[in-house]
Amino acid sequence: MNDFAPKVGKAGTRGKKVILEENKATLDFYQKWVVVSSFIHLVTLCIFMSSFSWWQIVHLAFFSGVNFASLVFMKYIAKPTYLDCTLLDSGADLNMASSIGDNMKDVIIVTSFVQVLSCSISHYFALLWLVIPGRAFWMFWVSFLCPYLTSGSDKMQGDGNLSKKQKKQKTRYVTR
Repeated sequence: MNDFAPKVGKAGTRGKKVILEENKATLDFYQKWVVVSSFIHLVTLCIFMSSFSWWQIVHLAFFSGVNFASLVFMKYIAKPTYLDCTLLDSGADLNMASSIGDNMKDVIIVTSFVQVLSCSISHYFALLWLVIPGRAFWMFWVSFLCPYLTSGSDKMQGDGNLSKKQKKQKTRYVTR
């Protein structure tokens, strides 16, 4: 029954070898995902479409290219570093929450679903892919642009940064 209770305390760190093995499994899974979604798109075009239009070929090339580029980027950031057959660095952890690897996995998932839906049901499903640039802009806005634009200068903040002792000294100096 205690298996479902929330864990209390600090989460333990994982070793380099564990991260390396998890990264290999993750990359293998998403590589299969990319190949299968591109294969489904190509087979659907060949079987169900009597003639290809240039728009369908652009869809295939774009979605396959985005998936492939995301996968190559994930492989690049998860590349381990060895020195004399000793693991120095396991690369970035692809399974860490809210990391760039996690965002790339989301790009692959959304692109694959949009690719299969746009080739099998309707080409208008390709517009769903605009979620990805929207999410990227939202992340940029929340983490960088909005804090930069809304932060005031030190003069505008006034007494907000003063400690209690400094405030007391300031009031004594002003009252004299």
